[in-house]
Amino acid sequence: MKKIKQSMILNMEIKKIAEKLDLNELKEAYVESYKNLRAYHISTYQNFYEAIKEIQYPEYDNLKREDINWYPQIDYKKCINCKECINFCPKGVYTLKNDTVIVEYPYSCVINCTGCVSHACNFGAISFPKKIKKTIDI
Repeated sequence: MKKIKQSMILNMEIKKIAEKLDLNELKEAYVESYKNLRAYHISTYQNFYEAIKEIQYPEYDNLKREDINWYPQIDYKKCINCKECINFCPKGVYTLKNDTVIVEYPYSCVINCTGCVSHACNFGAISFPKKIKKTIDI
């Protein structure tokens, strides 16, 4: 998991450098390789979803992921189905069902992550419960 996170951070840095230095070929190569890597990550999380729900978290009293109430909720009165949450989330939490964005894989969401709220949804349609405190630091 740590290597995936490091890879994603490195990819974001490469994109920023390419944009800043106006290196279009590098930026295009980054975008293409990132799409493939992202698609692989999302399919992995979705294919192993049942196993993900069973993972225990020592920092949260050894609770299984499915017992930790942390995942996004969509307010459909505010959601315009722009799909930015789908495009943003590297865990594939959001999908489309009958042309409507849904939270199909809630337990794939990183505990206490709210990136989709701050970086994807401009309409205030996504919310989370109160942040969960760790019982121990790992």
